[in-house]
Amino acid sequence: MQVRNPKSISELVGAAIPPADVQVHTAGAAVVLTARGEFDVSTTPTLQRGILEALATAPARVVLDLSGTTFFSSAAFGCLVDARARAGEQIALLLVAPHQIRRNLGMLGLDSLFTVADTLADALADGD
Repeated sequence: MQVRNPKSISELVGAAIPPADVQVHTAGAAVVLTARGEFDVSTTPTLQRGILEALATAPARVVLDLSGTTFFSSAAFGCLVDARARAGEQIALLLVAPHQIRRNLGMLGLDSLFTVADTLADALADGD
């Protein structure tokens, strides 16, 4: 009997899971990164590249909109911690996060590292 490793979580569960997608754009003085889909060990590099792109311009504020994520692994949380460290004190880093991510931030003891907003509009208004 041959056992093969699934290529993705969607193959494992036999369901269509949206691919990871990251878009970066500006909204006023802020750079907004919108992440959608699942972020596991194989797709988190996409998130990392988007964050590095957003931070590269050294904006006053970066908003990471995670409201469209369907799965957020420990690798993805590590990516957020790295983003916080890279942003330093000079760049405000805000998250728009669903309940699951907020809960996990708290359980991991990372909630004190991030300002979390309920909506993108709230995150963008926070600095006005």
